[in-house]
Amino acid sequence: MHSHPFHWPLLALILSCGTFHGFAAEPEPAEITALRREFERRKADALRPVTTWYEGELSRLERSFTVRGNLDAALATRTERAAARSVLAQVSPPAFKAALDDSVWKWNGAAPTEITFRRDGVLECADWGRVGYHIKWQVTAPLVVTYSILKGPANVGQDVKLIFTPDLTSYQGTNADGTPIKPSPRVK
Repeated sequence: MHSHPFHWPLLALILSCGTFHGFAAEPEPAEITALRREFERRKADALRPVTTWYEGELSRLERSFTVRGNLDAALATRTERAAARSVLAQVSPPAFKAALDDSVWKWNGAAPTEITFRRDGVLECADWGRVGYHIKWQVTAPLVVTYSILKGPANVGQDVKLIFTPDLTSYQGTNADGTPIKPSPRVK
C-alpha cells in the first residue's frame, strides 16, 4: 500500500502542536472568561476619555469648516467621526456601549421622535415617558442593542433588537408591535 507523501508530515505537524485553540478538549475556565470580561470593561473605561476628546475635537473642527464654507473638509471630518465611532464599536461590546452612552438618535418607528441611550442603561424618550413607559437597553452582540420594556401601557416584558450600521450613523429594527423601524440616524 502506498500512502501519499504529504500525509505523514501533516500528521506529524498536527501531533506536535498539541491542543488547538477552538479544538480544546475542555471548555475555557470560567476564571478566564470573567477576567476577559473585566479586561474589556476596563479597556472601554480607559478609552472613553480619549474617544470623547477625539469626537469633541472633530465636532469642533467640523463646525469650524462649515462656518468657513469649506464643506468638503467638513464632510471629510464627519466621515472621520463616523469611522472613529465604528472602530470603537467593533473593539468590544463595552466599547460599543461606551460609543452609545448618552447619544441621541431619531426614532423612525410608528411615531417618529428622538431617543437617548442613557449611560445608566435607560432608553429615554420624552414621548414614551409621558405615557408611562420604562425601558432599559443593553448591548447583546456586536452592533446590536436589545431594549426591554419593563413598564408601560403595552408590550411589557417584550425585548426588541436594534441593529446598528458599522459606522454608527444609523440603526433599524422592528417595533414591539411588529412594525418596522426605518433606518434612524444619530442626532448627536
